[in-house]
Amino acid sequence: IVDQTDRFQSIDEMIEKFDMLYASYQDILTTIKNSNEELNDVQRQLVLTIEKKNNKISSMNNRIRELQQYVIEIQQHIDKIQTEINNYQQTSIEHLTEIGIIKIAIESMFDLVKRFSHRYRKKDLYLDKYSQMNDNQYLLIKIKQIDTFLSDLIYYVDYVNNKQNKIISNRNSIINDNLKINLNAITDSINDNNQWRGPCQIDRQQTLITTIDKHPQQPYVSYK
Repeated sequence: IVDQTDRFQSIDEMIEKFDMLYASYQDILTTIKNSNEELNDVQRQLVLTIEKKNNKISSMNNRIRELQQYVIEIQQHIDKIQTEINNYQQTSIEHLTEIGIIKIAIESMFDLVKRFSHRYRKKDLYLDKYSQMNDNQYLLIKIKQIDTFLSDLIYYVDYVNNKQNKIISNRNSIINDNLKINLNAITDSINDNNQWRGPCQIDRQQTLITTIDKHPQQPYVSYK
């Protein structure tokens, strides 16, 4: 009986231990299940986060490409503007050189005007009264004076040419008249030696033109 009692006690202990082990096993299964669910949640969140990050990275990459293209376009525009600036600078240098040459030419022509213009002798070209003007205005006054001188010169040249043409015409007329007279005299008296003479001489004192300064200046159109 004692042996059987000990045996039953051992069985009870075994059953009790089994129950404890089973309970522990159930706890472990529950813990594993909960852990798996948490892990799945974490994995889902991780996948979503990765997708969001990837989408954001893709969007940022697209934005970076757009900005890079924009930078390239800006650089091209800057290069174009720089090229235009260089062209403008070169053109400005050329224009400044041309302006310098023109100014030198104007000064040279104005020196000639001062040397040969009767207006300068009459103090019409003195520029002291224009000393308050800037360089461009002062240069414009000189150009106007040069234009006036050229207009005067054209008028005087035309005047002299007309006088010379009249003198030549009168001289030719006198020569023709003298030639006719001599031919008639030779025909009338071929033996009269006094009639055999050359053509009469032209009185040059009567054909010389008077000094231009003695004539009043005529109106003219300025050759601007």
